[in-house]
Amino acid sequence: MNETPTFLNPPIVEFVLGAQFSPLSELTSAFYGKFWNHLGENWGKPQDNPLIADQFERFGEERAPLRWQLKLETAPLVNRLTLINADEDRLLQIQPSRFHLNWRKTDVFKPSYKELISEFERYFNEFKAFCEKDGVGTIEVNQWELTYVDCFPKGAYWDTPSDWGKFLPGLFRIEQISLGEKLQLESRAAQWEMEIQPRLGRLHLSASMGRWRTDQPEALMLNLTARGPLVAGHTPTLRSGLDLGHQVAVDQFLKMVDEEVKNDWGYKDE
Repeated sequence: MNETPTFLNPPIVEFVLGAQFSPLSELTSAFYGKFWNHLGENWGKPQDNPLIADQFERFGEERAPLRWQLKLETAPLVNRLTLINADEDRLLQIQPSRFHLNWRKTDVFKPSYKELISEFERYFNEFKAFCEKDGVGTIEVNQWELTYVDCFPKGAYWDTPSDWGKFLPGLFRIEQISLGEKLQLESRAAQWEMEIQPRLGRLHLSASMGRWRTDQPEALMLNLTARGPLVAGHTPTLRSGLDLGHQVAVDQFLKMVDEEVKNDWGYKDE
């Protein structure tokens, strides 16, 4: 994996590392309680949440939708459990087919990718071992996934959406639409899908108006999600897939940002 630059004050507000696997039909709410107890006092504030739908990056004929397809599934026994750590900058998400670790921005700046991936692997390995020990089943990973969420607040980076091309010239042209004399652009949204060649996964990118938190100003919210299957000879392991996704997402993000803006964030010496 190539090294990526680290900034002192980048716009990232959330980072998610995740694994998707074959559903564990024996996973129950009682197991959630046991695993939470295993994690210790640093994790709390448990919440029951709806399941995140499984996603599969397919290509060619496999990607074409099947018509008149009847799909019968057994209703899941449990929903998604979320736990928050004591510092409230980490979120664990567990469901019968997914395991995610979120970092969320607080007053303390985020650790490096190396630190976060090590944390994710440690907790995921504990989860896998606990599943086998408790008779829940063996984890069979079928998809790797990571997401970056970046926030560009109004007032700090832009005044109207027409300004977005000034700091993201690789994504928006400064003037994408010719406006009438009495018109001012108030909102815009867009999304893109890019193949990670050769058919190793996809980078999904979306941009829209929003807020990082309800107490924060209006902002351009940029989401980059890299996701893909385990591919023999290329990304045969969860770690190799996540490393690839990290590299692709960061490289693409940096290609889109104005150089002066990146300099304003300040480069951090490792």
